[in-house]
Amino acid sequence: MHRILTLVIFVFAASCAVIAPKVMAGEFTIAAMTGPMLLGDLPGDPDDPTNGGIVLGYELGIVLADLAVEADFTKTLDKGNNESEVDTAGLYLALRTPGPIYFKVRGGFVSWDYSDENSSSDDSGTSYGLGIGFSLALLQIELDYTTIDDDINFVSLGIRF
Repeated sequence: MHRILTLVIFVFAASCAVIAPKVMAGEFTIAAMTGPMLLGDLPGDPDDPTNGGIVLGYELGIVLADLAVEADFTKTLDKGNNESEVDTAGLYLALRTPGPIYFKVRGGFVSWDYSDENSSSDDSGTSYGLGIGFSLALLQIELDYTTIDDDINFVSLGIRF
């Protein structure tokens, strides 16, 4: 997980370094989020853990919509009944529609680690999500649904600056 996390941070930083000089309207963003990590048909029928995370982003300043590169990191805050834990690190391309109420679509690559009191596993692959957001002065509130794996989905409520 640490090698994947290091790779995600490096790719994000390199992307920003290459893109930033070419795009004049861009800006950096940061967000905090929390919500349940929905575990599907996993052995032992574990409780859904609650995760918290941060998102570091760079908006590219596209005219018709907001296009952003985002690095997303979550960690389990509450493990549930059988010590279920899911930690993730992802790199996404996100598109937000214009307006005070907007829709969000994102896709990218995620690495995840799962463990409970009986087993553990990790994997990486593609990830995608949908969301809705509300702009309020200097911040945005977003409700997102992200597919991490076939049996792992994340529903999050976040505040973005």
